[in-house]
Amino acid sequence: MTIVINEDRTVRKLYSGKEGTQNEDNVTTLSFIIPERYSDFVKKLVFISKEDNFTKNLINNSYTIDTDVSQYKRIECYLMMTDDNTKEEFRSEVFELKFYESEESEEEYEYNS
Repeated sequence: MTIVINEDRTVRKLYSGKEGTQNEDNVTTLSFIIPERYSDFVKKLVFISKEDNFTKNLINNSYTIDTDVSQYKRIECYLMMTDDNTKEEFRSEVFELKFYESEESEEEYEYNS
């Protein structure tokens, strides 16, 4: 799943639909296309939930969604890129990730033979 971050901070997803199912771990990878001038910056996704804000590092402009993120039905985030030398910072606009609800049930099923 590819996400484009534009110079004007806008975000465009090059796919439709949801990013996966709730509580999946390491199944879906988000790949980011970013402006060339930020290629050497440190890149992190900042996630915004009702309980807390937390960050996840991008590796080679990609992030594989883990259960910290997929536990939510919806979560907002933005990409933050920082140059450690100049302390220049770039933040994308906020965008949303959505997940299908997990259909796990604790009901016992009875089979007739």
